[in-house]
Amino acid sequence: MGPRDGMRGTGGDSPVLLLDEVHKLYNPGPLQVHVLKGISLAVEQGDFVAITGSSGGGKSTMLNILGCLDTPSSGRYLIGGTDVSELGDNELVGNVGRIGVFAGAEVRPAD
Repeated sequence: MGPRDGMRGTGGDSPVLLLDEVHKLYNPGPLQVHVLKGISLAVEQGDFVAITGSSGGGKSTMLNILGCLDTPSSGRYLIGGTDVSELGDNELVGNVGRIGVFAGAEVRPAD
């Protein structure tokens, strides 16, 4: 199944953001942590997206990749049809902050 199967957006043919089978591993080797496991996502122009999940589920890692603050271990990330892995440092810096990220946490006392 591809990143656009079953997904519909409000924009044209090409999504503004596309994650295609993105994986992120930390500490390659015997103690590796596989944080993102084949994440695919297509975001069309005008879409609003909420990323939710349990603590330690990879939300911050995914947002760091979307914000060009980190890179996937494998898979593809495209912004406006351009593969982020092909961008130079100056082009990457130009994309930092283009993705609107709002993060909040609700802290509840233990029962």
